[in-house]
Amino acid sequence: MRYIFIGLILNFLDFNVNFGSSNIELLPDFVGYILMYQGMKELSGDSEWFRKLPSFTIAMAIYSGIIFVLELFGMSTESSIWLFIILGIISQIISLYIIYGIIMGIMDMERDNTWELYSEPLFSAWKVIVVCSILVIPLMLVLPVLSLIGAIIQLIASIYFLISFNRTKNAYYNYF
Repeated sequence: MRYIFIGLILNFLDFNVNFGSSNIELLPDFVGYILMYQGMKELSGDSEWFRKLPSFTIAMAIYSGIIFVLELFGMSTESSIWLFIILGIISQIISLYIIYGIIMGIMDMERDNTWELYSEPLFSAWKVIVVCSILVIPLMLVLPVLSLIGAIIQLIASIYFLISFNRTKNAYYNYF
């Protein structure tokens, strides 16, 4: 569960340094997905969700690794901006699905073991993140101020999710 938590931190928090056309992601997403993969492998006996999600995390690790290298070397994405927008939307959907699967796996562990792992706050935060993810881009085109508010709400929901997941992780380890 620790690996998943650290992976989520790496994927939720983005800190970048720009040097000319190069962009260096200080907390690379692909490392986060690799850590999440490791955590899911450790929990694979606890829920079917943790057995079917690793292929998605590996795909996202490869995708985000390629994006990391392209940005590191300053390879412009402007010539094929629509391709990158479409790929970005697909990767966002897959990321949200992975997080959903993690929550469902935690719910399975709660049900099967009669543990209290506090999955409800995770699921509530995830729903807010999904709504904001859906609304931010269209709002950016129509009402940029609302888009900014949506992005701030999404950031707050993401931080709340991480805090809640830490609580879940600690509760999980209290049962061992």
